[in-house]
Amino acid sequence: MHPIYTNEAKSLLDETYPAAYPMKVRGTLRKFLHDGSSNVFACQPHQRRKAATLYTSGVDAAIKKITRMLEPYSALPTDGLFDDYAPVLAHPTGMIYWDDLRRGVDLVVLYDILVALTYRYPTLQSVPAATLRRQAHVIAMRPLFRVMRATRILNSGRAFEHG
Repeated sequence: MHPIYTNEAKSLLDETYPAAYPMKVRGTLRKFLHDGSSNVFACQPHQRRKAATLYTSGVDAAIKKITRMLEPYSALPTDGLFDDYAPVLAHPTGMIYWDDLRRGVDLVVLYDILVALTYRYPTLQSVPAATLRRQAHVIAMRPLFRVMRATRILNSGRAFEHG
């Protein structure tokens, strides 16, 4: 299980958590896991890997960007980083989801760590910590929001057309 601690990261879990930043619509991890997995499992077995790639393509790029944002904090102590936060599981216990989509969970966990580090070390980078958190939020939320687009492509049959 993957616990999520900061309020900003919790806002990416599902709609029941208050939005960290005002947006009309936001992507959430649980919708990403549920809808993505449901649609991947609905595909024929030989099409599932390709279908999962539709959902995870943006996640991999976002993980790389947030990992780069974490680099300045790599040598700093992280003991007690989440002591002041109440943990919430990233996905409900017993939830069945396509294994490749777990990268979405990894993305939110990395974002959670970055947010906590920017609160602990707000002056470490030349960019204000609030700006860094906002940029990382957009980076983390975007691929989770794309689940609707990937679902439309999958349902239209365009995902399996041979070019």
